[in-house]
Amino acid sequence: VMAVVVASLCPLSSWAGIQIGYIESAFKLTGMEVSGFSYLLQSIPYRFFVVSSLLAVVLYVVLNKDLPPMIGYEEATTKTMKLCATEPNQEEEEEDEKEKVPERWFNAIIPLVTLVVVSIVRMYYDGKIRLRVLGWKSQQHS
Repeated sequence: VMAVVVASLCPLSSWAGIQIGYIESAFKLTGMEVSGFSYLLQSIPYRFFVVSSLLAVVLYVVLNKDLPPMIGYEEATTKTMKLCATEPNQEEEEEDEKEKVPERWFNAIIPLVTLVVVSIVRMYYDGKIRLRVLGWKSQQHS
């Protein structure tokens, strides 16, 4: 969650670049030429999720309180001295279930290869469609 907050507040990031592009293209549709960067900066006070997340972090630190589920995780971690990603009481049960699933190399490779191939094919067709919209024909080389 905090990565979203930081990316939303940083005006010099790839996410900010995407937002600037969206803002400028939306204004172009109305016939207005504006600086997307200035509108991005002006929109920061209206980012309610970002502002409320930052306020929550400050409140948790100042009040020295945790969310109720976090207290259980903190106590379980302190007792066992190892991080637990599951419910504190279900840790041993899930470890037994994980041992039953065989680990295979293709369980990692197939999704990765699928992602790469689909992304490349999709970028190719997206570019082809955009070139047609702009009036470019494959016969034009000069």
